[in-house]
Amino acid sequence: MMRISIFLFLVVNVVGASPSHRRLSSEEPKQLSQLRGASPDTTTTTSSSLSSPYETLDAEALTGYVSNHPYYRNLVNFDENLPFDQSSQVPYFWHIHKAGGSTMKHILTCLDMTQTRRSSSEDCNDKDENLHVCPQAWGQTVNADASSPDGIERIERLDLVEQGIPNLVIDTSRFYEALKVLNPQHQGRLFVVFRNPIERAISKYYYNQVATWERNYKPEIANMTMIGYAKSMHCIDNWVTRRLVHKMNPQEKVTEGDLRLAKEILRQKAFILLTDSLSQSVYRLSQYFGWPIDGPKRGCIDRFAKYEPVNQNPHPVPAKDSPEWSAIRETVVLDMELYRYAMELYHEVQSGFLHSKFGPLALPAAVDLVAAPKAEKIDEIVANQNTEQNNQAMPVDTGNGSDNDKNIETLNSSFTATQAENIDQ
Repeated sequence: MMRISIFLFLVVNVVGASPSHRRLSSEEPKQLSQLRGASPDTTTTTSSSLSSPYETLDAEALTGYVSNHPYYRNLVNFDENLPFDQSSQVPYFWHIHKAGGSTMKHILTCLDMTQTRRSSSEDCNDKDENLHVCPQAWGQTVNADASSPDGIERIERLDLVEQGIPNLVIDTSRFYEALKVLNPQHQGRLFVVFRNPIERAISKYYYNQVATWERNYKPEIANMTMIGYAKSMHCIDNWVTRRLVHKMNPQEKVTEGDLRLAKEILRQKAFILLTDSLSQSVYRLSQYFGWPIDGPKRGCIDRFAKYEPVNQNPHPVPAKDSPEWSAIRETVVLDMELYRYAMELYHEVQSGFLHSKFGPLALPAAVDLVAAPKAEKIDEIVANQNTEQNNQAMPVDTGNGSDNDKNIETLNSSFTATQAENIDQ
């Protein structure tokens, strides 16, 4: 009875107050936090015994929960309000780190998009009092950081989406928090690149050892074994699912209910791209948004999608029967289920929708057409794709661990939810 009351509270307070043409009230984020059993004023509390309001909803009610949610409703549904209308919709790129996001950002410059970007240069500073377009040698940007709390607050305060910036793309790693910069008059049209979560987590481990230029670089990771890293708070379990449902407190467990909500968000809202089919994904994206690809753009896209991926960090991959592989796999159990579902959407749902809505996909001869696998083959593809992509042998971990591994519990005990929120800015 309590869960039903909570759900009705959400629907009445959101739908009853005019579902369109308004921003979030100042109280709604607090209400949502309180409904989930967390304190609205801190991110360091442990999970409460009060379950999230969507945990036991049936499929129809869960659809309504996403549709009427004060944040998620700022995204247009995947299959609605097409063709894309720049006057009322904003491309919203959720950047999942180490999933081809940096390459995707370069591809967007090939398509002449103007992207939000963190910048501190004198003529393009994301702390300025005004927003403006900054011409760069590698493409146009807006002096707006959509992947930090302060940057998101600034974007909302300065009404980025109301500025009428041509070809604007909002680029953020903070999927949930940045939704508040949108509004019902300027909804986001979500697209996201998915990568096998085990592969992504392994890549993140090696990247964290060398990425001294990143603002959240942690030198202690360089001395951790992969097993130690998997046990540490630096390897946030089921990161993708957590981001979608806004549950980044590492002391708060993600559940099957969270996975159901994450799947429903993808089903309703997301245009899916796949790292392993990036060229085809980009041409599908251009068809979806109506972004033409002529000769020069085609060559630019091929450069990044096929020949010169950006921000790669070559590294060995552990064998699938190794302790290292098992340790990483245990941290992404729900994300693997979500990834499998994203593949189903890409191959079985969205492919057919695009064909029926826009006609056959016109691919140049240089781009391989990736046929949709049968449903029973998707699990096999997910299981095998890692070792097919990287055959370098990984040094055997003796199991003794480094000094840092021995201090994992100490490190974890001092790790706060705020640090977790910032780990992938």
